[in-house]
Amino acid sequence: MLERGLPWQTEYSWWGWLTLHGASVPLLLEYRRPLYLAGVALLVSGAAVHLRRLPREEIPLEGAAVATVLGLLLSPLTWQHHFLFFMLPAYAWIARAWADDRRLRAAALSFLTLLVLLRMPGAWLGVRPAATLVAFALVTLGSRGTHGVVGPAAER
Repeated sequence: MLERGLPWQTEYSWWGWLTLHGASVPLLLEYRRPLYLAGVALLVSGAAVHLRRLPREEIPLEGAAVATVLGLLLSPLTWQHHFLFFMLPAYAWIARAWADDRRLRAAALSFLTLLVLLRMPGAWLGVRPAATLVAFALVTLGSRGTHGVVGPAAER
């Protein structure tokens, strides 16, 4: 089914973005499958490392949050209303940042969540997956301290 493409096209997922932009950049279309698989490998391995660093009691909620984001970004067909599911990871990540007294991180995640949930016009539609990816990277990358604290607060 994916060989010829889907009958609908959106740029909300990695596959959709590669497909739509491949119309104007033929190399993207030619290497769509390996680029997609590389993105899958990168996101899934980042998620696995992130989940292994968490305390055991945080894994169920964080696992659901990570699965939601991976589903949004890696599904071959993601529509804009699917991004309402981003509320689960957003709530979990913002609440944890606030509880860990990481207000700048909470503010950044709140801003990214607004970008994901706002209805953007025309050319701005690609902001949703980009903001989702940045929030995912902000949460999953970096060193972890105790109780999921990242960065300088982990040294307290």
